[in-house]
Amino acid sequence: MAGEKRPAAPAEESLFVGPNEGSSSFSGINCASAAEKAAKRQKGPDAPDLAAPHKEFIRALIGKGTKREEFLTYKDEITYWSDHFKGLVASVEDSPDFVIQYPDTTPEAFGLFQRWMLSKSIKDHADKLPPNGHMVRLFVLGIDIGTPEVANAAIRGLFQAGWNGDNLPDQYSYIYHNTRRGSPLRKLLVDQIIRLVPQEDFERALTRSKTRVEIPPQLIIDIAIAQSKLLPNMRANRYVLKVGDYEVSEREVREQQTRTVRGTEAGNSSEGSGQRNPDDI
Repeated sequence: MAGEKRPAAPAEESLFVGPNEGSSSFSGINCASAAEKAAKRQKGPDAPDLAAPHKEFIRALIGKGTKREEFLTYKDEITYWSDHFKGLVASVEDSPDFVIQYPDTTPEAFGLFQRWMLSKSIKDHADKLPPNGHMVRLFVLGIDIGTPEVANAAIRGLFQAGWNGDNLPDQYSYIYHNTRRGSPLRKLLVDQIIRLVPQEDFERALTRSKTRVEIPPQLIIDIAIAQSKLLPNMRANRYVLKVGDYEVSEREVREQQTRTVRGTEAGNSSEGSGQRNPDDI
């Protein structure tokens, strides 16, 4: 962990904090090809045109229990950007209500997805990023629905925000319950903890949570492994974090899909039990 406070990451693609460019403690991802593919998809001949008449809206019930909210969303948009939602829409097209239900995320995360579909940005009208917790859940949603562009929008937002001061233990637990080993979100969390966060700030974050939350054992292991890889370079003045090292491709989204492998890595298992904690959204 870093020994001094550093500012949040700038909007640029890299944040200098170490010796060798691209020297992330985890293997990098060729984000250029992922970004190019996303741009082509946005401009493809089948991409919905917001200037064209949209004849159909879909009602979407998002979340569960008292936290469930109803959204109206363009059918053309949501079925174009997510095969998962395309399947859900197809399953209710003959029903009189024409309502889809998706309990496995929060209304805030789905709202960001909807904002992204319409503007290709998750920032609000004042150019402000959402809270980190919402972006974390947006990343998980992007993986679950098979839309790497959405997951990468969340990663870029988290990279720009820097995570400093907003990473409570309940977020650590959420990340490790809802992602698989090797997830770019885990990699970003670990790299920023060991390279950017002063040790006293990390210790304070572990003790200031309002509710008692168990720190995922795998997080401690990942921190130790990543820290050991930095030891040979301790005399170097700075390292670099590159946002491209944490972006995902379509192939990696398929590999990282977590819908059937959720659950217990924060406890006893390293890969999940297949059941999400109903309170873990």
